[in-house]
Amino acid sequence: MFEEGRRYLLFLKRDPEDEERYRGLAEGCALDVLVDSENRYALRFPATGIDLSDPLVEYAQEMKFSDGYAVVDDESLPPALRDAMLAAGQIVPYERAQEESTATQAEWLTPKEPPGRQWRYTMGVSLATIRELIGPDALAD
Repeated sequence: MFEEGRRYLLFLKRDPEDEERYRGLAEGCALDVLVDSENRYALRFPATGIDLSDPLVEYAQEMKFSDGYAVVDDESLPPALRDAMLAAGQIVPYERAQEESTATQAEWLTPKEPPGRQWRYTMGVSLATIRELIGPDALAD
């Protein structure tokens, strides 16, 4: 199965020293984008990677992501952040689905090392909504 790489919503500006080049913003330039179960793109919520003036909380909605990048290892989240996100319903424990169609009985009986604890993001903001929020002035050179 083909797996796409990570996706980002990028914010760049022209390089003042070379107008054919672009540079990322000093405060950050990339926000994680995931694919939902309907193959639509959504900004992962909570958004990290750029200091946003609008935290987007009023636009966030529950989503079921089909994207492997919606799963995060426990070690990647500081405990206080993990607990706050869990309490807010922004993540849920991730349970690996059994691969019924490809696993043989012998493979099911073979002991495997258990994976570390993982979490799945549950909230996002549609990229259609994000496009509406970005003002025309922000898109001008």
